[in-house]
Amino acid sequence: MTPEADTAQAGGDSRRDRLLEHAIVEFAEKGLAGARVDEIARRAGVNKQLLYYYFESKRGLYEAAVELMVGRTQTMASAREHGTGRPEELLDIMGSIHDPHITRWRRLLVWEALERTTDDIARQDRRLEVWDQRIADVRAAQESGAVDPTLDPELLCLALVVLQLAPYLIPQVTTMIAGVAPEDPEFETRQTEFLEQLVAHLAPAGGPGAR
Repeated sequence: MTPEADTAQAGGDSRRDRLLEHAIVEFAEKGLAGARVDEIARRAGVNKQLLYYYFESKRGLYEAAVELMVGRTQTMASAREHGTGRPEELLDIMGSIHDPHITRWRRLLVWEALERTTDDIARQDRRLEVWDQRIADVRAAQESGAVDPTLDPELLCLALVVLQLAPYLIPQVTTMIAGVAPEDPEFETRQTEFLEQLVAHLAPAGGPGAR
C-alpha cells in the first residue's frame, strides 16, 4: 500500500498524522537541531524512510509541524469573540496558558529564538495572520475607549504577550520573585488578577473605559 493510500484509509489516524503529532512533541522538547528523526519515527511506530517520503527532510517535517500548530491556534482563536472592544479580549491573546497546545508553542518559541534568526521564521506568513487578528483586537479596544489610544497597539500587544508567557519561559526567575512556581495554581490566580488590574488601568484618564 502506498503512503497516499494509507492516509486515505486511516483518515485522521494516518501514519502521516502520527508522525506530525510526535514531531510536535519532539521539537518542543529538543528544538529543531536536537530532535532526532529516528525517535520521532519510533514514537509514531513507523519506518524512518516513510518520514522522509512524506516530508523529505527534518526541516520539512518541522515546517509541517509548525503549520499544524498554527492551524490549531487559528481554530482556537476563531472560537473566541474578536473586535468587540472589550478589554478582557486583550487577556486572551495566547489562549489558555495551561492548554497543552500553548505549552508546546511556548517551548517551540524558546527553541526557535535560540536556533533561528528573524530572517528564518517557519511559516511566517501563516503566523502573521494570527498576530494581525490580535493586534486588531487591541485597536478595537482603543477605539471603544477601553484602552488609551495613544499607546502603540503593536507594542501593547507584544507587552501583554510577554506578561502572559514570560513566567513560564523563565520559571526559575518567576519562582524567586513571586515566591511560587508558575505551575502552582496560586500563581495562575495571582497572574490573572494582576493582568485584569493592569488592563483596567490602560483606559485613558477620564475616558469611558476609565475606572
